Amino acid sequence: MIYGEIKELGRYLGIHDKLDIAINAILNGVLDTRKKGRNIVSGDDVFFSYPGDMATKKMEEAKLEGHKVYTDIHILFDGAENIGYVPRSEVTEASYNEKFDFIEYTGEVNTIVTLKPGMFVLFFPGEPHKPLIIVDEPKIVDKIIFKIKI
Repeated sequence: MIYGEIKELGRYLGIHDKLDIAINAILNGVLDTRKKGRNIVSGDDVFFSYPGDMATKKMEEAKLEGHKVYTDIHILFDGAENIGYVPRSEVTEASYNEKFDFIEYTGEVNTIVTLKPGMFVLFFPGEPHKPLIIVDEPKIVDKIIFKIKI
């Protein structure tokens, strides 16, 4: 997991060529061109989903998830959300949907980061995370999720 300010994303260039494509796209303004749905940056290798407004939930209602193929970069435009994290060794894989590269885990998060506009959080494959957790009270947030095939 990497957590920080979007303006500092450039320091992570060089980790992986496809991650570089995503970082450069973000830093060069691709977020300003977002449209609802799937936004292609580089085929199935680098794209982002813009679902629009999403509701935050109580900790117990949010799903503990992960991915085997894709790295996620969560970026918030409006609102605030807590995102939980737990090391892979402390959870159990409950199910995997190969079509959507979606693992559902059972277990409890032990770290919380708060995502606000201007921030990002990146999860590599195999890093369980629980997004859309309430910060102070339930709210609608506006966010995108980058998907990078690693």
